[in-house]
Amino acid sequence: MKKKNNKLRIELKYVLILLILLFTIVTIFFVVFQLWQRYKKNISKIKNNLQNILNNKPNFKWDINKLQKKVNNNWESIQITVKLFFTSNEEKPNYFVNNYMRIFKRQIW
Repeated sequence: MKKKNNKLRIELKYVLILLILLFTIVTIFFVVFQLWQRYKKNISKIKNNLQNILNNKPNFKWDINKLQKKVNNNWESIQITVKLFFTSNEEKPNYFVNNYMRIFKRQIW
């Protein structure tokens, strides 16, 4: 009788440990998922606001410094850096390509 009770206790302890472990894992996944959703929402909000800034002057070429100031005024607490982005090599000035290649070589070596 005593052996059966001990065996039952041990089995119940294992089940309890498994339930606690499972609960902990599920809670961690839930928290990570919620944080990821919040992160995605914040990124899309920033993206939309940035697009609104760019749409204010659709036929105007932005000066990088002016655009950086505008971004800094809107998001003081977040560090966002404005950079040139070219869709093709033909649009890039030579100095930009050369500087990029120097940086690229530096990162490889």
